[in-house]
Amino acid sequence: MKPLNKLPEIMNRIQNAEKLCIFGLGVLVQETHRQMQGILGRKPDFYCDNDRDKWGREFNGKLCVSPAQLAEYQDRVCVIIAVKQYESVWTQLMQLGLKNLIVANFDRGYHVRNFFQPEGILAHPAQSAYGQLKGRWAFVTGSSRGIGQRIAVELSKLGCNLILHGRKLSHLELSESLCRGQGVEVELFEAELEDLKAVDRMLESILALPNRVEIVVNNAAVSPAYPDGVWSVPTEEVQRIFCINTFTPVRVIQTLVPPMLAGGFGRVLNVTTHIQFRPHEMIYTMSKAALDSYSREMVAFLNKIDLPDFSLTSVDPGWVKTDAGGPEAKYDVETIVPGILLGIILGPEFHGHCFNAQDFKHLSVAAAVDKAKRHLQDYGFGEWI
Repeated sequence: MKPLNKLPEIMNRIQNAEKLCIFGLGVLVQETHRQMQGILGRKPDFYCDNDRDKWGREFNGKLCVSPAQLAEYQDRVCVIIAVKQYESVWTQLMQLGLKNLIVANFDRGYHVRNFFQPEGILAHPAQSAYGQLKGRWAFVTGSSRGIGQRIAVELSKLGCNLILHGRKLSHLELSESLCRGQGVEVELFEAELEDLKAVDRMLESILALPNRVEIVVNNAAVSPAYPDGVWSVPTEEVQRIFCINTFTPVRVIQTLVPPMLAGGFGRVLNVTTHIQFRPHEMIYTMSKAALDSYSREMVAFLNKIDLPDFSLTSVDPGWVKTDAGGPEAKYDVETIVPGILLGIILGPEFHGHCFNAQDFKHLSVAAAVDKAKRHLQDYGFGEWI
């Protein structure tokens, strides 16, 4: 991978290329094509995509060609790969004989952050970094279904014992069965998270367990619709959403993190969202933005003390087909793995980092760990809370 001091060289290659192509006509390009042109200093001469339905059509006034047509240009074209799962596209274009390839790096709000060349990532063997999690106790809120259930099951596969939370114990039967099937221990707790007194009682009971919680996943959240418009949302409803999405994670961190610090090991993962950068689902996005703000303050505070083996990270799972995400969501819940786990697996080196789970879909855990480490170590970028 090219280091940071190679960025001027990369920009010169973009400017001096006879032809410029942007590969990928998904949401990234749709949302950022004007921004991309401003950063690149020129408009693309054409687009390219693997979707046959787009070949021969115009997008933003430019023609979309097939990969085979793109390959005819060889060294005369510079290709900007504008997809988050760039590895397969990079390999595909290299096999077609294209060499002048550059990847656009996006943040979770669909803003172009940087450009890089990832040759080193694709050639380097993956590294494993998750052996130290086996036998540790993990607490996952909202683990009866959807994303929370998937997180709990994946942690059980890594050997973690689970403390599962749901609104009702009966809601946790499937999650409990799936986790126990991995040969780990499981404890169950119920609580309505809109009731902070109930949250405190649950946390007191967790503290009374013989084994210390060393991993916390603040996953539970609600995102109700407002068919009558935001003007009709009562204050009580705003308070309810903030109790679940913001105040409960704060309570959990305040209660369970001090014993982690005293014990010398801890992982805190807050599930967040990129849609807080857009004017949709106002109360939900406000509550998640507030949680991110709290996370930033906690990271800054923890940076001032001598940390043990501890990290606080966030993860954006993407728009996932769950009860909350709805059937129109873009991603199946399986795609959050392994990216959803990276904050827990990677530890202190990534303290304060925010992961986009969809950047790592379809990778093995070891390959995802390797990709995250190389993005940070070799190129110097990562996305922070």
